[in-house]
Parts: sequence; structure tokens; C-alpha cells
Amino acid sequence: METMKVVSKEVSEHYNWGDHCDGWHLLKNPQLSIIQEQMPPDTKEVKHYHVESEQFFFVLSGKIAIEINDKVHTLNTEVGMHIPAQQAH
Repeated sequence: METMKVVSKEVSEHYNWGDHCDGWHLLKNPQLSIIQEQMPPDTKEVKHYHVESEQFFFVLSGKIAIEINDKVHTLNTEVGMHIPAQQAH
């Protein structure tokens, strides 16, 4: 049984991606992955999809735009969106 612990980005595995973007693995195991990311204004991710993994984006502050099926969804602070597996975004 895994030991429960309090997590934050200060004590989590950090990585860099894209153009000056940061990510922190708050929880990383085969059943569930939770990542906190920080993206400076005007940065973006390359459009991609995940074969098996679903994703849920939740905006802590600011806003993001997610393109799915040629439609752009704007998410503001404290708004989230589920992305099913195999859905390009």
C-alpha cells in the first residue's frame, strides 16, 4: 500500500517543456497522473493526442485556449475541461 503524503509543486518532480513552460508531477503512477503546469503568456503545446490516457485541464489562474476538432475552447480561471483518449488537442 502506498503511503499517503501531502504534495505541492515545491516537493514534486519538476520538468521543463516547450518554450519556457514548467510542469510538476504531483502524482505519477500507472493508474492516475496529476500534473501542474505553468505556461507563460503566448506559449503553446504542439497539437497531439494520447492513445490510452484521458486528460483533464483545470485553470488555476489566467486563461487558456484548447483547440479540439477545429473549435477553440477558452477556459478561464477555475474552469476545467475533460479530453478523452485519442482526441487531438
